[in-house]
This record gives sequence, structure tokens and C-alpha cells, in this order.
Amino acid sequence: MTLIPLHAIASVLGLLLLSVALFRLLRADPVLRTRRLAALAGCLMMAPFALGCTIYPHYRTEVKPGLLVDYPALAAAFESKEHLAAMGVCCVLGGAGALLSTDPPGLRAARSMLGAGWLLCMCSAVIGVAVTWGPSLMALVAGP
Repeated sequence: MTLIPLHAIASVLGLLLLSVALFRLLRADPVLRTRRLAALAGCLMMAPFALGCTIYPHYRTEVKPGLLVDYPALAAAFESKEHLAAMGVCCVLGGAGALLSTDPPGLRAARSMLGAGWLLCMCSAVIGVAVTWGPSLMALVAGP
């Protein structure tokens, strides 16, 4: 399916942009440019989420049955990945919205939400890589 590489690329780009925005927010007072960067990261994190929603029917019918039989733990992890991604995107968008505030409590909330969103999305990405490459690595380790 051709959307899977786009899903992975958009995820990596979104996480990189979110990492830069979060780093800048944590080390200095946020300026307008950093706020825009965080807002852009929030919007960019919607792209892999939307692509994932588009890919899911193919996964459910073509990939999941084989994973459930051969690697049930990976199949369960993948289901958790979807939930982590949804929560992460909500946190990132909420954090980007909280950056509209200029008072210190609003900025603290934005940092917390963006940090939680980054952590959730990063966990989702790690699980995605494990599910994608896990069966191949396990077969390689097990040998012929």
C-alpha cells in the first residue's frame, strides 16, 4: 500500500518539528516564531494520524489476521499504538492552542501538553516500527 511510507515520513517529520518546538519552549520564553512552529507541528501531526485512519482498513483485513496468529503480542501493541497516537495528537493540538495564551499558567499548560503529546506520539512511533520490522527481525534471529 503506497500510503504506508507517507504515513511513516509524515510521522517522523511531525515528531522532529514537535521536538524542535518543544526544545525551544523549554529553554526560553516562547516568541511568536516558536508559537507558530508549535502550531505547525500540531497541524503536521494530524497528517500521519489521518493517513493512519486511511490505512487502517487495509491493516485490519490484510495484516492483522496474520499478526494475530504469528505474533499476538505485536498485534496487541499495534492496537495500543492507535490509541496512543490519538491521545498524542489531542495533546499536541491542545498544547498548540494553549500557546495562544501569554500568561505563565497558560504557557506552563502548553509545555505540559506538548511534552505529553510528544511522549505519546514517540511511543506510538516506536511501536509502529516494532510492528513493521518486528516479524522480519524475529524471523532473522530464529533462522531458517
